[in-house]
Amino acid sequence: MSLFAIYDQKTGQVIENGATTNPIVVELNIEQEQIKNITKTGDDLIINLESGEQVTIKDYYVSTDNKVVIKNAAGQYSELKLGDLNAEGIYTEVDYLPIDNFTDYLYKDSSFFNNELLMGTAAVASAIAVGFGINEINSSDSSPSAQNNVDPVDPVDPVDPVDPVDPVDPVDPVDPVDPVDPVDPNLTL
Repeated sequence: MSLFAIYDQKTGQVIENGATTNPIVVELNIEQEQIKNITKTGDDLIINLESGEQVTIKDYYVSTDNKVVIKNAAGQYSELKLGDLNAEGIYTEVDYLPIDNFTDYLYKDSSFFNNELLMGTAAVASAIAVGFGINEINSSDSSPSAQNNVDPVDPVDPVDPVDPVDPVDPVDPVDPVDPVDPVDPNLTL
């Protein structure tokens, strides 16, 4: 299982390499107890894990609508509500709000079913590249500036929508075959 997935809040779809202009929901597949601390460095959100790994969400604060949720091993979701920051940029208050149904949560503000998308005219742009990185902390220096050493991933060009397939017309029924007359056993050719 992947450590994270990134969802576009407008379409509700998983996006690759964080390439979207829409707000995102980052799903982390970890236990709440695995989170050591969460920091803000510039526009980046950094989640430090007890294992020494860190998840850096580049340009997270470019949009105020971006969200982070965690999914534990039992499949239960919680949204991270980040509170106050201390002078070092570490969140001193983090609330974990339970999510009853992740699909409903994801599509709550989504316009996935609007006519624009159903017509196939919506396109994913790559004006904002949200890069994600997971790396081990290799030094004893755990300041936010020392941990922010992950470069963003280059955005992927959007894929053109596929035209819908025309339905197949039903086949007309076949007329029944006329019965064959019995052959005269005395017939000679």
